[in-house]
Amino acid sequence: MKTSTLSGLTKVLCAFVLAGLIPAFTSVANAQVLATVGFYQDPNDSGVKHDVFRLIVDYSKSLDAMIAAGEYDVVVPTNASFELKADGGKEAVLTAKLIHFKNAASSTDAIALMKKDGGRPATIEELLACGAQWQSLQRKYKIAALGSVSLDGGNLVVPCLSGDDRRRIFVMVPFNTVWKGGNDGIRFLEIIPGK
Repeated sequence: MKTSTLSGLTKVLCAFVLAGLIPAFTSVANAQVLATVGFYQDPNDSGVKHDVFRLIVDYSKSLDAMIAAGEYDVVVPTNASFELKADGGKEAVLTAKLIHFKNAASSTDAIALMKKDGGRPATIEELLACGAQWQSLQRKYKIAALGSVSLDGGNLVVPCLSGDDRRRIFVMVPFNTVWKGGNDGIRFLEIIPGK
């Protein structure tokens, strides 16, 4: 992905930060902006990059209804069973971001970073809402939700979205995966509470 400085987009993102639509970061003025949903690259070059966006999650929906809303071309069958949050059957507007690492990382590395950042790993409901609302994201990236872990055939698994120009896929991936880093590596969906 090509990095460029977009002064107009930078001004818009700063206006969104000031309006509270995108959470403020330690140094937005020094951030490099890319042409995506809202891209923030850590000016300290810690190796972590973020795509920030709003996510509307209807916690009253069943898992089957959430999968159907995503209109996935492929849903890989699984024996995994997830306990849904069922947040009082309410709809919530959340601030979410996709993080990824320059180099390979474990699931526990990603969870530790989210906690350090004040966030939390997304649940399956939040991942499926992301897939339904931001379909183009999973055509560009593989996206994992580490906040929902289940047993499937004796292995711990997490839900993951992937795809390409031709199809979008919902699948379970082992939790203990060493996730690929870099521009074409996995993205982890993080929820930023209270934003």
